Amino acid sequence: LTDAGLGSSEISNYEFNVLLHNYEDVKFATGEFETLWNEGIVILPTEIEKVKKETYLNDNFSPYEIYMKFLIEYFGKSVEFDPNSISDLPNGFKRLSYQVDAVNEGYKLLTKHNGFFLSDVVGLGKTVVATLIAKRFFYTNDFPSYITNTLIVIPPALKEAWIETLEQFGLQNYTIITNGSLHKVRNPEKYDLVIVDEAHKFRNDTAEAYNELQKICKTKTKHLLKDGTKADKKVMLLSATPLNNRPEDIANQVYLFMDSKDSTLEVSNLQHFFRIRIDAYNKLKTGRYSISEVQNSIKHIYAAIREKVIAPLTVRRTRTDLMDHEQYSTDLEEQGVVFPVINPPLKILYQLDENLEQLYDDTMFYISDEKKGLTYNRYQAIKYLKPEKKKKYKNADLAATQLAKIMKILLVKRIDSSFFAFKQSLNRFYEATKAMKTMFDKGTIYIAPNLKVSQFIIEDKEDELIQLINSLRDVDPTIEICSPDDFLPGFKEGLEKDLAILEDLVQRWKKITQDPKLDE
Repeated sequence: LTDAGLGSSEISNYEFNVLLHNYEDVKFATGEFETLWNEGIVILPTEIEKVKKETYLNDNFSPYEIYMKFLIEYFGKSVEFDPNSISDLPNGFKRLSYQVDAVNEGYKLLTKHNGFFLSDVVGLGKTVVATLIAKRFFYTNDFPSYITNTLIVIPPALKEAWIETLEQFGLQNYTIITNGSLHKVRNPEKYDLVIVDEAHKFRNDTAEAYNELQKICKTKTKHLLKDGTKADKKVMLLSATPLNNRPEDIANQVYLFMDSKDSTLEVSNLQHFFRIRIDAYNKLKTGRYSISEVQNSIKHIYAAIREKVIAPLTVRRTRTDLMDHEQYSTDLEEQGVVFPVINPPLKILYQLDENLEQLYDDTMFYISDEKKGLTYNRYQAIKYLKPEKKKKYKNADLAATQLAKIMKILLVKRIDSSFFAFKQSLNRFYEATKAMKTMFDKGTIYIAPNLKVSQFIIEDKEDELIQLINSLRDVDPTIEICSPDDFLPGFKEGLEKDLAILEDLVQRWKKITQDPKLDE
C-alpha cells in the first residue's frame, strides 16, 4: 500500500490490491481491467529492448551470476568472508573462518529477530563467538553517543572461564550473574544485551528462575531510538541442545526475545503454532499408542518446529560440518587445528551369578512397579496432608510427585553405576523412611524441607530438632508440625509397605561383596 498506490496525490498509480471471491466483485474488477487495457499505451519493440538492457533480467547475465546475486541478496554480508573482520583477537587466538562466519551470521540474527540460539557443539568456541558478537554490538549500537551494557547469565561453574575470555577480548560494560542470583537484578532496563549460557536450563515457565529471566529479557532498554521509543532487549541463548526439549520448553526459550503473537518469523503467531504441537505432544503421553506410532508422531511434531522456528533462529555447526565444508576444513588444516577422532563406545558385557541376577531383578521390580513396588511416600508427605495443612505449600502435589520421581530415577542410575553407590543410596532411603515411621509412632511429625529432620530423628536428637524448629518457625514458613490425623489415609500404610521392602533389600544387598562390572 504505497502512497502512489493509495492515490493521495494528483499523479498516482491505479493499484487494485485485493483478493475477490464474489461474482459481482470479480465482474466489476474484470471490467476495470478491460477499460484500462483499452486505454493502455503500446510500447515499441525498440523500447522493450532498451528496458531489457537496464534490468538484471536479460540474456547477458549467466545463470551462475544470477545465482551469486541471489546469494548476496539473501545472505547479505555473511557470504563475504573477510579474514580481517575479526581484527582484534588477543594473542594466542587463531582467526578461524567458521567463527568469523558465526559472528556475522549471529549478529545478523540478533538485529533481525532481537535474539537467536548459538548452538555450535562443545569445543568449537561458543564463548569466544558470543563475546565477539557482544563486542561488535557494543560498537554498532550508537557508540560513542550511547554506551551499551551487557548482562551475562551463567552457571557458577563457568564463571572463571567467562571472566578470562571477556578480559582477554576487552569487552566493556558487562555484568556477570549466576543462574540462582537473577532476583538480584534490580534495574533490568540498564542492559541492552543479555547472554545466557546453558540456556536449556531456563525452559520451564513455572520455575522462578525462568520468570526472573523473562522479566529481564522483556523489559525495554533505556536506549532511545530515533522515533523516541525505547529499544528492545537483544538476547543470545547459548545451548548445544536447542531441540532437546519438550515443544513447550522450546517455546518458552523463544519467547524470551520474541513476541509470541507477532513474531519476526514466517510463522507470525507462535503461540498458536506451538499450542497445536504441545497438545499433540501431550496427547502422545497420555494415549495408548505403539512405539512406532509415537516415534513417527514425534518426528512430525519436531520437524515443523525445527524447520519453522529453530533453523531460522540458530547458528549451529558440528565438527563433522566443519570437516565437510571445504573452506573451513582447509582453513583449519592451514592453521594446524586438529579435532580428536572419537571412536564409538565399546560394549563390555559382565555376568551376574544366579543369586545376584535374582536380587538385581527383584530390586528393579520394587523400584519401578507402581502397584507392588515402592510408593516413595517418605518424599511425598506434603501431598498427603489434609487441605487445611497443605494450603501453605505451593503446588504441593506436583512438587511431591516430582521429588518421588527423582528418587526413583536416582536409584535406577545408582544401581547401574556401581553397587557400592547404590547400597549407600538404598541405606539412606531406608533410614529416612524409618525416621518418618518413628515420628508417626510418637504422634508428632515434623515437616521442615530446609532442615535435615531425618538425621535428627535417626541420631535420637529430637530435643535439639524441636529447639531448632521453634527458633526458626517465625522466619521459615515451610516448617509445619503435624499429627498422624493431619494426613490422608494411605500415607502411613505406604510408609510401612516401603519400610518392609527396603529392610528386605538392605539385608540382601549387605551380603553382596562383589561388583562384576568393576571386575570386568
